[in-house]
Amino acid sequence: MNSRKRINIKGSTIHKIIFRTKTNFNTGCWEYLGILNKDKYGTVLDNGRVVKAHRFMYEFFNNIKLSPEIFVCHSCDNPCCVNPEHLWTGTCKDNLQDAKHKGRMRHSRYCSVTDETRRKLYREYMYSSISKRKLAKKYNITFGAVTYALKFTNRSIFI
Repeated sequence: MNSRKRINIKGSTIHKIIFRTKTNFNTGCWEYLGILNKDKYGTVLDNGRVVKAHRFMYEFFNNIKLSPEIFVCHSCDNPCCVNPEHLWTGTCKDNLQDAKHKGRMRHSRYCSVTDETRRKLYREYMYSSISKRKLAKKYNITFGAVTYALKFTNRSIFI
């Protein structure tokens, strides 16, 4: 006699995810074909809540419920992958270090703002009526880069 308990998953969240995936045989990824968010992570409705498909799969296959501050990261670097063998948990710091180690960190344009450009930004912003948005356009940097340069720059470089 078979002692395994049979689970009816039809209509469940796991069913929705599994039947909306295709296997990429080159990478081993189970690529989710359902709705993707702006960052290309799969999303699915679970008991009235929108959840990330890869996070749901990790919790389901490991039979655990993760706290919100725990990240489910991809060893394959494919955000739509839901293969539990490609998923691991970590903190925000772990995720950022993984991204940096693999060369996936986005380089913000404010990183390239030189001290000379900061001086010019500071002078123009403080002594004329030019807006941060116009400065960003003039120097071909983001509004955030201008704000960062003005807010977090050592004022002694302007003397």
